[in-house]
Amino acid sequence: MIGIRLPAVLSPFRQLHYVSPPKIPGNTFITDSILPRLISAVYQQRGVSPTIPNNDLYQFGLQYRKLNKLATDCEMYPPKLQRLDGWGGRIDRVITCDSWKELHNIASTEGLVAIGHDLSSDHELREVWQSIKLILFSSVSGMVSCPLAMTDGAASTLSKLLKLHQNCAPGECSVCSAEWISTVSQTISNLTATNPENFWTSGQWMTERAGGSDVTRSTQTVALRDEQGVLRLYGNKFYTSAIDCQVALVLARKDENLSLFLVHLPQEYDGTIQIEKLKDKLGTRQLPTAELTLNGVPALLLAERHSKHCTYASSDTSVQRTLCYLLPTSRDHTSTQLCGVPLSIWAHHKQTAPSQDITCQA
Repeated sequence: MIGIRLPAVLSPFRQLHYVSPPKIPGNTFITDSILPRLISAVYQQRGVSPTIPNNDLYQFGLQYRKLNKLATDCEMYPPKLQRLDGWGGRIDRVITCDSWKELHNIASTEGLVAIGHDLSSDHELREVWQSIKLILFSSVSGMVSCPLAMTDGAASTLSKLLKLHQNCAPGECSVCSAEWISTVSQTISNLTATNPENFWTSGQWMTERAGGSDVTRSTQTVALRDEQGVLRLYGNKFYTSAIDCQVALVLARKDENLSLFLVHLPQEYDGTIQIEKLKDKLGTRQLPTAELTLNGVPALLLAERHSKHCTYASSDTSVQRTLCYLLPTSRDHTSTQLCGVPLSIWAHHKQTAPSQDITCQA
């Protein structure tokens, strides 16, 4: 009833038009009751000062309001697919908003992937630092946390494969070569870059029309060599998140054996990767997820058998990230009145709030 003046007799009903003000924390790191104590305890247990990660996380927590606005923009302006140019030629161009790109730049500059892959210090401690920073980022990431999870998993997988094959004697392995090592090394460097101009994200293309978690049975994409001996992939990938990535780990069959490949996405449309459509997904519309047809895209063989990814570790913490975001918001609302009584007085709130806090701490 905006713009309508209520008669005096209806003044008691004015409270029905009450709108709860937004509860936006100033710094999500220090408002959390667990994270600062957790990182301090883990670092001190190893005899290492937590000053550097604490300062970094404190400064990152101050960006919450900025990140929240960018994430809101991503939801308001979801990705679009421009299939044809003005002359009717196929281009399959994915258009994303400026805020989506800015969140990628922030993720790179803040080292959200790089922190966990810096070998100059204790790897386990830096993974704790990285995980806590991702917890702060996830709820205001505009779903950029999804490609970051796949990028982190791809960097870990490639690093393990590189370490494995660097010890191969010449001619001993059918996979690696000097060119292979150079390509994989450069890809890892880009996936873990802290300069936005050099930063790449990675996809993980596994799901096909048959669906299901048993990729051994459902994968029908095949790898065939052309006349020049280059491996090329042919098939359909039904669900590929973050299609605006620069590289992707792809499952396909080579000589009937399920294998893992690295694909560098072409900068311009050349017909080797065709985007059939973008998926309209409830809750993750900010994320450009597509159905693809692979029509001879060049691929680098990484492993004859598919490797396990590290994405699931990131997925396991997604609930924790949501709780860390919601709990401070819930506390801020305890003073909000319902029928003239603060929420903190209501029995249901008294029963629910402590259990949520215990769950988050656990």
